[in-house]
Amino acid sequence: MLEFKPGDERPLGLATTLAALANTEGGTLVVGVAERVIDGRVVSVIEGMTDPKRALDHLYTAAGLCDPKMDLLPPERVVVDRRTVLVVTIPEGLADAYSVEGRFQARGGSFRRTLGADEVRSLLNQRGRYAYDATAVPGARRDDLDDALVAAYVSRFRSGARMDPDTLLAARGLVTRAADDAGAPPVPTVAGILLLGRQPQQFLPQARVAVVRYAGPAMGERFLAREIEGPLAAQLDAAEAWVATTMLHSVELKGLGRTDIDEYPLEAVREIILNALAHRDWVTRGDRVRLYMFSDRLEIVSPGTLGGPMRLDTLGSHRWSRNASLVQGLVALGVMEELGFGLRRVAEALADAGLPPAKFRQTESTFVVTLRGHGAALLAARTPTQTVEQEEERLRQRKSVVERHAWVLDHLRTVGAISTRTYAEAMGISLDTALNDLTALARRGLVEARGTTRDRRWFLRLEPPAPRISEFGDCSLSHGRGTRGGRLMANVGSLIYWACSRWPLLAATTVLSSPWCVLHGPCSASPASPASPASPARRDHGRGPGPRDGGRGDAGPDAARCRAAQAG
Repeated sequence: MLEFKPGDERPLGLATTLAALANTEGGTLVVGVAERVIDGRVVSVIEGMTDPKRALDHLYTAAGLCDPKMDLLPPERVVVDRRTVLVVTIPEGLADAYSVEGRFQARGGSFRRTLGADEVRSLLNQRGRYAYDATAVPGARRDDLDDALVAAYVSRFRSGARMDPDTLLAARGLVTRAADDAGAPPVPTVAGILLLGRQPQQFLPQARVAVVRYAGPAMGERFLAREIEGPLAAQLDAAEAWVATTMLHSVELKGLGRTDIDEYPLEAVREIILNALAHRDWVTRGDRVRLYMFSDRLEIVSPGTLGGPMRLDTLGSHRWSRNASLVQGLVALGVMEELGFGLRRVAEALADAGLPPAKFRQTESTFVVTLRGHGAALLAARTPTQTVEQEEERLRQRKSVVERHAWVLDHLRTVGAISTRTYAEAMGISLDTALNDLTALARRGLVEARGTTRDRRWFLRLEPPAPRISEFGDCSLSHGRGTRGGRLMANVGSLIYWACSRWPLLAATTVLSSPWCVLHGPCSASPASPASPASPARRDHGRGPGPRDGGRGDAGPDAARCRAAQAG
């Protein structure tokens, strides 16, 4: 900020300007430049100083009129157009808040304004001269603290078992008593109500988080919104959960691997929300922490600007908190760490997710953090008119042949017949591919086609054909049908069946009780028959004994040939 004063400005006017600059973000005061009205316009005119020594004395006198006294940097004399001016630099982030004749002023744009009571408290809190979070909450009583939360908090201290809970809370700045009455009942502080209160919003309406999701990259009429209340730890968990359920997600399949892609890394989001709640300016009653989720970014807005020695260019390297009692309480509850590694974790989480670093900026009264996410890329993967149902269709296209066969067989069993076109649309494949799939199942005797070419429909085949017995048989077992292992099991089973028909003595061996011999049902002549309690009855591909085989579990002509071979 830059402000001009004429060379003959009085000390009181200079003091007001110095205090206003110091109470804002610092700035530069140039003495010897006057604002004049020329041709109806206000212009700055370099007039210089008739008595530079007297102007310098006025500056130091003005610094003494500030409360507390301001330590000025040595003014610099600058000659412009053969006129001498004095340049005074007021650094930003001074440790004190300054008043002149009992009034606190600050720069607001190009004007000065007098601060109200809450603004003065906020300024003192920002400068570390006023611990607002350790002050008593007007109207609150000890009963307004949640007993369960208090017990959980006290239990985290080794001294909690032998120490009065209220004494421990007072030592941690969560309750306080009147200074002149040691016997007065304890009263919750701001930090105590925020951490352990039954309903903090009853006394601190600013203690809430507003979360909004907009459909596009800017604020608009289409949005989802929610106000989150409760104790601070509960607000943090609820805000994180809201982001997790509202942001975009994607699954990328590569071979047998699966990669989950989230719009934002939750670790970074949680840390930023936690910082906003812990380090915000709680004196400001008309604003709350705000979280705006757009299609391309996430913005977390915290009331209050950086305080103490914190600067935008020193974030991550300096540690300071305007809410010391509140931060200590969050650390004691295990919600945050007092190590100063939060922003480092944010940077690492964003880098691991392949996202750019977080951006930090300040407005006149807020601190804003912006995270860029994968939203644009995730939205670009969808077509402009893509719906949730169409997205499911796209995922179904990735099914393998085995998965498609399993799907259509299940459909035929549970729903009924299906046409080639319906199957193709359900799987997201071409008509040729669908016809090839169904024809392959028909060759294996699992489905059959009915109707003409125009209205052909596919049905589940109720009576599978008998397997062809050969030295390299191709009958299919229910184990892994359609897979390499399934074909191997089918061939082995056919060979055993063929050997059984030629050498009946094999029927007496225990090998006949294994699944290799039982192609469509158990062999009743084997020692491990269904009637034997030592061996449970085997089912005909999940069908089991039924009226077609007389309830014996003898499934079809293959079992009959097996029994005849054993009898011979």
